[in-house]
Amino acid sequence: MRKIKNRIQPKIQQDDTKLCLVIDDKNNIYAWAEPYIIDGEIKPSIGPPDGTNPIVISKSDIPQGVDLADCKYIDGQIVYSPERVEERELANLRSEREQEFAKYDKYQLPYVQATLTEEQIQEYNEWRQAWLDVTETKVKPERPEWFDKI
Repeated sequence: MRKIKNRIQPKIQQDDTKLCLVIDDKNNIYAWAEPYIIDGEIKPSIGPPDGTNPIVISKSDIPQGVDLADCKYIDGQIVYSPERVEERELANLRSEREQEFAKYDKYQLPYVQATLTEEQIQEYNEWRQAWLDVTETKVKPERPEWFDKI
């Protein structure tokens, strides 16, 4: 009969006073999670895809009222970045535009336009141009009421 050795299970806890940050090559913070404490040693709970270690910081180092996704990690500090906010806002607008075009660009098709009035074609063209300009104007155009009725 084989004897089974008793293994000592490591003591694993989560540290809610710290965060692991994953930073991209432009110093943007793009992921974060609380680290683990395994047998008294802090271990990252996440990591970048390239295998480098994430940065572990104290939660008290995070500026109050700021979303980490709007920050960069520069010279060992978390810094609010209005440019990062702008990048995210533009990316969201582009994504919304893509969704709108996927659903409503059918009105560009000649056989569909043949069923529209001149006024509807003009409304559609203005709506579409407003979406093309959305990253400059930052104003999402209102969808004409008839879009979902045809």
